Amino acid sequence: FIYDTSFTDNLMKIVIIDSVDDLNLNSANSFLKTLEEPNENTFIFLISHQLSSLLPTVRSRCLKVKFDSHNFSNFSNILSKLIKEIDSDEMKFLFELTTGSPGIAHHIYDDNILDIFDLTLKCLIFDEMNNDNIELTNILSKFDKEKFKNYLFILKTILILLNKIKMNSYDSNRYLSNNFNKIKLISSQISIKNIINRLNFITNNEKDLFTFNLDKKIFMLRFLTS
Repeated sequence: FIYDTSFTDNLMKIVIIDSVDDLNLNSANSFLKTLEEPNENTFIFLISHQLSSLLPTVRSRCLKVKFDSHNFSNFSNILSKLIKEIDSDEMKFLFELTTGSPGIAHHIYDDNILDIFDLTLKCLIFDEMNNDNIELTNILSKFDKEKFKNYLFILKTILILLNKIKMNSYDSNRYLSNNFNKIKLISSQISIKNIINRLNFITNNEKDLFTFNLDKKIFMLRFLTS
């Protein structure tokens, strides 16, 4: 599309890639040439939800524009139109988990990932194999790639919230849901070292998991016992 000849030479071409985070290594590398030398009057917009997932060579070729998150009022107005039946506590918790992203919240809700929220918290308390760990990994092993990505997004957010609670650096006015109180309750049972180790594990291994289509069950078992 970008290199096709237009019937009008000065016709503007606009390309939107949403989300560029979904490019694998091969597609990202093949796209570099296009980013380096686009035709005149061609504008390419890359939408990313996690800049760290992009190749440095892709990031270096772009002008970065950061958008502010929605406030709770905007978030709830948008999400209530996408999800007709959602209670106020779920709305608050999805806002807390996604830092105000109604699109991600919609995916999480549609995937019913919050159904295993309590089980996830139980598993985080221990760093050794038990029946809860086995149950959770069996459930997650059946998730498709996108659903598992959404689950890992929640998992990382929970760990970040736990770390903020341990460090007394969270904004108590922002977190309003009953589910957040559950996170706060288990924070005393988890060490900062354990939280950091698990965050590092996801950060260091998540890309390989999806790039090489590794076993999700083994990934989670390693995570839970790290």
